[in-house]
Amino acid sequence: MGNSSAKQQQSSTPVLDALREHGEKFADHFTIVQVNEAYQTERGPHGEGLIHEAALHDDQSLEVLLLRLDNINVNKADNDGHPPLWYAMKARNESNFSTLVRYGAHFSTTPLPPQTAPYNKDEIAQEVKGQPYNYEKLEIPLDEEGYVFSFPHDHPPSEIKQFFDRHGVVVIRDVITPEDADSTVDEVWTHLERSHPELKRNEPWTWNNWASLARIGILGNMPILYPQCVRNRQSPRVYDAFRSVFGKEDLIMSCERIGMMRPTRNVRVKQNEDPRDVPEWKTLSEWLHWDMNPWTGLNSTAFFGPGQYAENNAHKILKTQGILALVDCRSDDGGFHTVPGFNRHLAGWANNNMDVKPTSETPLQTSYQVPEADPMRHDIQRMPIRKGSLLIWDSRMPHGSFPNDSERFRVVQYMKMADAQDPAFLPWAVDGILPSQEEGFTLSNLGAKLFGLEKW
Repeated sequence: MGNSSAKQQQSSTPVLDALREHGEKFADHFTIVQVNEAYQTERGPHGEGLIHEAALHDDQSLEVLLLRLDNINVNKADNDGHPPLWYAMKARNESNFSTLVRYGAHFSTTPLPPQTAPYNKDEIAQEVKGQPYNYEKLEIPLDEEGYVFSFPHDHPPSEIKQFFDRHGVVVIRDVITPEDADSTVDEVWTHLERSHPELKRNEPWTWNNWASLARIGILGNMPILYPQCVRNRQSPRVYDAFRSVFGKEDLIMSCERIGMMRPTRNVRVKQNEDPRDVPEWKTLSEWLHWDMNPWTGLNSTAFFGPGQYAENNAHKILKTQGILALVDCRSDDGGFHTVPGFNRHLAGWANNNMDVKPTSETPLQTSYQVPEADPMRHDIQRMPIRKGSLLIWDSRMPHGSFPNDSERFRVVQYMKMADAQDPAFLPWAVDGILPSQEEGFTLSNLGAKLFGLEKW
């Protein structure tokens, strides 16, 4: 994109002024509470806030600001309907554009700013044109305890890949230890209590004060960078699982979010009253979507660095997503669901459903809902998984989640890997972003390669 040479008129607020004046030492002048208050209250003439202004004006400390905010929505639109990413593109600021995408920014149906043609990708993929649609229902068996079929972590990679290629999804168990899973859950609660001081893990009557994106069972839209969360991402067994489905060694890892569903049965929602069911805490029940454009193949690059959009095609090069179970996720605890085997039929579906292709002015859109009347919805299968298991799916799979209907929490860590040679993605990490040794974290040789700090 290149940086804008012409400076725009800047808004002036105490936090923004300190950000510009002090750069990375900005954090010495404001507490996290003060920054969060400023994020909620300081607004420019069009309703734009701190992140919009930083994205537009090439503030070098945008990432520092993002890291200081505990409950930020990087996709929040101002009064004109423009999210921060719109301003980064308007300013032609490649650095801020990449930073926002790595922190979860994505395109909605908001039109793009003018003169962004190099990023347009609206042509039908060659893999879609003329492709027949021959979908047939495919089911994955459950084991004797009601969990979806899974492989041990040391199973032959060729058989894991064969299963994945056929079903579009695979589960590998015991990729982290129970102790590491418990440690991660503890970090999740620490994060929640930091970002929402009124919320306490052992006081269910405080759980109404929940993080954003609760309706889809996700804790906000920011990467979780606590030490154990990052250790999980550089786990050799996690890497081996992704290596099995890709059939190659040089991969890169995302840094993203946590999924958490509150219990909805027998909860003490008021301190001095008996427990009751809380159906209003349930997440969406019919959520089924793709994080890619079925017609063009354009895949989401959120939580990676964005690469070359013209070369981004999930019909051509495998893209994956995944969840790591931090507790036992039973069928009534809420969780992941999909339509098994649909990875082999998406191109045919797209060719057969040109009439439902949105006529949007946003050619970079990468989130599409499956039409409510589509027959594939009858074949949705729930995927209960054990604690310590990694579920990986092909991005061509329609997927979503079903709500919690139990007395237990459902907690997962989102993670995905990409082919390091895929031009659609760039590595996530840069120096100084991962936890330091003082926080109890040591970057492994494998981790340095997965996060892009060293070459394969």
